[in-house]
Amino acid sequence: MKAASFGDLDAQNKVGVFFYTGRGATATDYRKASEYFHLASLQGQTDGIFNIGLSYERGSGVAYDISKAYQYYQHAAKKEMARAQNWLEERPYPGSLNQSI
Repeated sequence: MKAASFGDLDAQNKVGVFFYTGRGATATDYRKASEYFHLASLQGQTDGIFNIGLSYERGSGVAYDISKAYQYYQHAAKKEMARAQNWLEERPYPGSLNQSI
């Protein structure tokens, strides 16, 4: 967690995963997980971008917002993340999402 607090974007995403899953020495805390995913996403960390999208899709730690979730998925897909590209192919969103994050 020390690296995450010093701005290490990979560590921020990893700490978010720990809080989301309750693995490691952390208890499950979706709000804290989404905070770490958001920090990582702001720095362009692709997994963090995808994970904050998941948080919005599931309403885990943040208010449910499917539109915002798809915006994050699209952002991760544009960064060539295969998982996000596949996710979007498997779950088409009705309508256009040309809004920026």
